[in-house]
Amino acid sequence: MNTAKSLIRIATLVILGLTGLMLLLDSMENASELRWALHILVDLPIAALLLYLFHQLYQRWSATDKWLKAYNRWIQPE
Repeated sequence: MNTAKSLIRIATLVILGLTGLMLLLDSMENASELRWALHILVDLPIAALLLYLFHQLYQRWSATDKWLKAYNRWIQPE
């Protein structure tokens, strides 16, 4: 596994995760009814899809990518 591929994978995971979380946690303080409905119908399904893709890709890539394997070892309690 070469370093460039690992960096691209990590960048992809970061983008998917942060975008999904931003859409999921989008503040709705001053939203009108139409905006609230659009948030429920558009933003939340997209956020769920992005977070699902993040999870699936992380599971697949952490089995083969050396940097993600090292991260998994680092965060595992002993």
